[in-house]
Amino acid sequence: MSEDAAKPFTDAEIRKFMKACVDLPSYKNGCIGAEDLYQVSQLIEAGFDEMQMKAFGDYVHKYMNGKLSFTHLEEWIRSTHQPGLLADYFAKLSDRDHTGKISKEEFLHIYEFMSIVFPSAAGHSFQHLLKGADTDRSGDVSVDEFAKWFDKISKK
Repeated sequence: MSEDAAKPFTDAEIRKFMKACVDLPSYKNGCIGAEDLYQVSQLIEAGFDEMQMKAFGDYVHKYMNGKLSFTHLEEWIRSTHQPGLLADYFAKLSDRDHTGKISKEEFLHIYEFMSIVFPSAAGHSFQHLLKGADTDRSGDVSVDEFAKWFDKISKK
């Protein structure tokens, strides 16, 4: 994200963005395809570059059947200008089985994305990043631990 991120979006702005998403080529049944995520990021001026959005799109394609529901899309849009909310969004997204914990397998799914998007994560091994996130050394990463770790790593 850009250093000069704008203030959080209003509900009216979010409704406007969501309405515009209905016109995207991939829109179908309340979802947009991963291929349109960069276009959405440009529309909302999220401050992500094409490479970052491609990495997010690859994640959506690989682990979310290539579609982002409008519920996820709205959460993502709402969080783009608020680093704490963005960290919470990715923590929830990573907890694919909704247990409140991010298992090693779930962490591995987000690892590829993180190492592409954040220079501070690139070049570090999976084990190194997992150890950094698992602050209580339980073997799993709580959603709270992940959100704090993500917020920290995304600012470097």
